Amino acid sequence: MSSTVPYDPEDFDNNPFSEQVIKNVDAGKQPKYSTPQGEHGQSSISSPLQLPTVSNQEQSYHIGTTSVETEVVMPTETEIRQFIPERFNQNRRSITLVITDIEKNGNDSSAFKNPVIKFDAFIKGLNGFRKNLYKDIRRTYKELESFAKYLNINNIEVFVPGLPSIPTLYNMGSPEFRSSVSKLLQEWMNRITKNPILIKDHDFVLFLETNDFSYSPTKTTSQSIVATGLRRKTLKQLAPPFDACRTLAEFRPLIKSLYIISQKLVSLLERIGKLDKNMNGLYSIFYRQLRELSMVELNEDMPRLWTKFEKVMQLFNELDLMKRLSYNSALNECLLLVIRDSFTIKESLTNRHLLMRELSQAKDSARKKFEQVQKLKSKPIIDTLKADEASQSLEAVVALEKELEFKVNRLTYNMLIESEEYLHYFTETVRTLFRTLAYQQIQFERKKLALLANAKLIDVSHSLHRLGRESFPLKKDANRIEAWSGESSSRTTTTADASFERDMQEYETYIDNDFDTVLPVLDPSVQSSKKNIKTQPAGNNLTEFNAKNAATLLGGTTF
Repeated sequence: MSSTVPYDPEDFDNNPFSEQVIKNVDAGKQPKYSTPQGEHGQSSISSPLQLPTVSNQEQSYHIGTTSVETEVVMPTETEIRQFIPERFNQNRRSITLVITDIEKNGNDSSAFKNPVIKFDAFIKGLNGFRKNLYKDIRRTYKELESFAKYLNINNIEVFVPGLPSIPTLYNMGSPEFRSSVSKLLQEWMNRITKNPILIKDHDFVLFLETNDFSYSPTKTTSQSIVATGLRRKTLKQLAPPFDACRTLAEFRPLIKSLYIISQKLVSLLERIGKLDKNMNGLYSIFYRQLRELSMVELNEDMPRLWTKFEKVMQLFNELDLMKRLSYNSALNECLLLVIRDSFTIKESLTNRHLLMRELSQAKDSARKKFEQVQKLKSKPIIDTLKADEASQSLEAVVALEKELEFKVNRLTYNMLIESEEYLHYFTETVRTLFRTLAYQQIQFERKKLALLANAKLIDVSHSLHRLGRESFPLKKDANRIEAWSGESSSRTTTTADASFERDMQEYETYIDNDFDTVLPVLDPSVQSSKKNIKTQPAGNNLTEFNAKNAATLLGGTTF
């Protein structure tokens, strides 16, 4: 039964709502995730926290109760100053890390599984550092992992880049291995030092100033508002809350699809690598068995041709395997980086959804506390103790609501900026990857062509195109250029001139001889090899000059 005594706000001296007049409170409408600014661009966060007045109470509970949702867009300069002050004038502050060497960690076979990274650091415009230049800093790979994990946990508003893994394609400790590790880790360091929020983390000071091999991250601050463990897994099964930011609402499914597709591609690349190795072994067996066909040759010189063919094809088989492994390894490294980055981004966006759900619950709790205080005020006899407890509870809920609202706005605006940055980075990474893959494939094909070009080291006068034309002069073209390599295929000018003079002498000898020696053997090596050839019958002797033999001779020399 409602009281007939009208409510007088002056009857309760300690009532925090004594100066407030609440009209037309619509309890049926659900609260909206408040935008960071009111109608006139004023922040909804006051410092220090005070008891709700008319203005801030209206802003806390009634600013977002309209049916039209305001879409969150890229932050303005004012919003950056308010929510992300680290990004304002970020060019004045910087950290530059330069890797100088990759050292082994120990003397056993696993010395390079946890290598020592040696680098220098240059500081500009940041407080907390004792000096601006740090030389010869040594950190192990596991220390880098600990540092990356710390940054990811304590900076939930940042898409922390994933730390690349140690490549396994090259031999541990080889120059290629050191170059690959240095390149991957240098890119990771460049990415974390370009983020204005990460470089202001106080643990960066410990990471650079502690002694060698003694870095240990500080104890991570507990994020009580971000669910972890089983509770997090349970909340992730629920539908995400309404998101007023369409860009981030569409960005998370995109990143999740990228994460799943990259995992499938890595699995397929592993299977392809195993099949490539099996195919390489089968080709090797095939070429060895193919060499066994040389036993059917009657000429004693032909088995050497089969042996040479088998060696060349085995070499080409190994080159093809190296080309495929290099191709798969480059793709695998890039996809693993995409998997690590996309997983981090996906979980960061999940943290934002959890904060938004916490904010919605805080708004509901604040509304219930407010209604509870209103009921206490409407009673004819007010219990002062209960009223104090209700007002203190409402104050705590309002403080939590404002804290969550600030965090959600900070996460939203920073993630809007970093989402564009990551898409740009991903595009450039893929372009660089395909450019590198094309260059690698071209280099491997050039190596194969270089091996084939070794056949041209044979004297030109004894190459295959001279078969049947030994009695004709050899034309020399010292300016002939190979189209595929852009290099001259001829030898030095002195060697070419000497060979040309020798061919001219042979040609003059051929002219001076009688017609009964139409096919003279002018080269000593060829002459010695033809001593074993049996003399042909008189009827088939080509040295006899007649029309029939001339026709046969002309037909045979066109090879």
